[in-house]
Amino acid sequence: MVLENSETAFPNLAYYYARIRPEKGLTCLIRLYESQPARRLPICKAIGEIGTPAALNFILTGIWLKKKQDKDIYSLLAGLKSSGRIVEKNEIKWLLSQKLNREEFMILSHLRTKFTQEELIGLFQKSPGEQAYAVQYIFSNPSENFESLKWVVAREYGRRNYNTVLQWMLSDSMRKITNKDICDYREEMIRKSRDKM
Repeated sequence: MVLENSETAFPNLAYYYARIRPEKGLTCLIRLYESQPARRLPICKAIGEIGTPAALNFILTGIWLKKKQDKDIYSLLAGLKSSGRIVEKNEIKWLLSQKLNREEFMILSHLRTKFTQEELIGLFQKSPGEQAYAVQYIFSNPSENFESLKWVVAREYGRRNYNTVLQWMLSDSMRKITNKDICDYREEMIRKSRDKM
C-alpha cells in the first residue's frame, strides 16, 4: 500500500519494485491502474517496460477488452510500445478494423511490426484506415521504408494529388533525413509537386 500511495514518485516506486520483484511489483502497478484512471499513461508505460509475460498479458487483454467496449486504449498502446514487443500483423489488422481515435491511430503506427515493403504497399491499397496506417507507418521511418515510400508517392503523384505529395515531403520525418539518396528524392518531389500546382 505504501508503494501505491507514494504520490511524490508516482508510479516510480511501484515500477522499481516490479523490476526487482516482478510478480509483486506488477500487482502494485495493476492496483494503481485500477485506482488511478486519470494517471494510466505512466502506469501502462511502466507495466510495458517490465516486459514479463504477465505484464504483456495484462496490456494485451486490456486492449482487446476495452476496444470491444469501444473505450480508449491509448495508455495501453503506449504500454505496448514501451514493452518493445513486436506486434503481430494480425493484431495490427484487428486493431485497424476497430474504431480508433487520432491518438490511438498515431501510436499504433509507431509500434514495432514485421511488415515487408510489399505488405505495406498492399495495406495502402485497402480500406481508408489501412491506407492511413500504411502512410503513417512508412513516414514514421522513411529510411527503413524507402521502397514503399517511393511507391505511395508515385501513386499519389500519378493521381495528381500534388498537395498530398508536397505535405509528405515537407513532413518532420522527411526533413530530418540525412541519407543523401532520400534527400535528393525529397527535393526532386518537392520541386515536381510545386511545378504542377
